[in-house]
Amino acid sequence: MFFDQTTKYKELISSLGSADDATRWSARQSLVAMGQSAIPQLVLTLKDSSILVRWEVTQILAALRDPAAASAL
Repeated sequence: MFFDQTTKYKELISSLGSADDATRWSARQSLVAMGQSAIPQLVLTLKDSSILVRWEVTQILAALRDPAAASAL
């Protein structure tokens, strides 16, 4: 189960870099729906080389409103 969930996070996070707005929106909504369990992977992604991916991740973390993620921002 852990492997499947980690794989799902990585797939969704990868989609955040898509040129397609609908793909990014869908990935963002899915990650927000996953809630706090997605935060560790999202925080790691703040170091991604793509500014688009980093921007999407900050939007997700803001939507989750978890104080634990604030220091990473």
